[in-house]
Amino acid sequence: MRRRQMLWSLLLLAFITACGQKPLPQPFSFIVVDDLHYARTDDYSDTSALDARTRRTIRQSENNFLPLMNELKKQAEIFQPRPVAIFSCGDIVHGGVSDPAIQFRHFLEDYNSVAMPVPLFNAMGNHEAAGEGMERAYDEAFLPFMSRETGRNLTARHFSVDFGNSHFILLDAQPPDRRGGDHDKRIFELMDKQWDWLKADLEANKNKEHIFVIAHPTIWPVSSGDVWYVYDPQKQREFVDLLLEYNVRIYFGGHEHVYSVVGYENEAGKQLVQMIPDSEIPLDETQPSPPVTSYTIQNVAAGESPWAGQLQELVRTYQDRIRYFRKTNHAAGYFMVTVEGTRVTVEMFGALGRKPIERYVVESAGSRETKFSYSQP
Repeated sequence: MRRRQMLWSLLLLAFITACGQKPLPQPFSFIVVDDLHYARTDDYSDTSALDARTRRTIRQSENNFLPLMNELKKQAEIFQPRPVAIFSCGDIVHGGVSDPAIQFRHFLEDYNSVAMPVPLFNAMGNHEAAGEGMERAYDEAFLPFMSRETGRNLTARHFSVDFGNSHFILLDAQPPDRRGGDHDKRIFELMDKQWDWLKADLEANKNKEHIFVIAHPTIWPVSSGDVWYVYDPQKQREFVDLLLEYNVRIYFGGHEHVYSVVGYENEAGKQLVQMIPDSEIPLDETQPSPPVTSYTIQNVAAGESPWAGQLQELVRTYQDRIRYFRKTNHAAGYFMVTVEGTRVTVEMFGALGRKPIERYVVESAGSRETKFSYSQP
């Protein structure tokens, strides 16, 4: 039966092509996760010396990583339209280990044991660089893994892939030539080489219906964490303008460990939506807090940090142009994203239950403008 259906599909495609018409792009979906922070007890030589956060992360990972992967596998098998890939927004491992190669080997062993039916792509986060030897181990273990997933040799942590009518760009938030470390006055920036690559990649794919950007840090502050170009507001503005110039409508990020959606509109009326799923599942089932919907310094940048002043200045700069804001603590989960023609539907699923919580629609209008809407299933 499947062979007969495939034959009819091929004959239909040949007929449409012969008539001089392009076939309509087929709907598809993809999955977005962030901040999985994979860790196992045997990744660490002396767990008694670990800080409380790392010990908690190990327990969470040992309890929830495989159940979540199995849930994503089920979604990849039954969700309609069928998913084509899983995109991770960084911090896929926790780091801080004496032998980083062991942690990446354990991750790949556990992940591969699930036999996920779709490829996994990761955007480099700060925890992939958390400790001596982590970056080298990532390049030696994870780049070959993703090369096999893409079917081509990846020589850099930033790269792009295509599915259907859409282009996906994965950025490296910790490029080798960067300034700043992991947590000590960290600086998230592309540096010149990756910036030039991004501009060229956007230009080469400007006729795609949708361009999605996936990276670890956020563009706009949502929870006192540092953001792209936090110490360089002019370059930060150039980054936003570059994405809008090429009609990037959705930016998927992580790092903040909250579920958040930010809708920005520039002076010319172009819109860019920033979305964070928060996939670090806590040990205890905690009820989500009431959503925060007012984009103010108190709500998104009130914490103490080396970059607190810069975050607050960014909020002042952008808050009049933030058209939508929603942040919910303790709502860990993942996004199921459906692409159907000009419409992109993003559903937030609470982890370990396959239940949609909220739904967003981002649609490109005929003039390449963006329509944005929100609803609760």
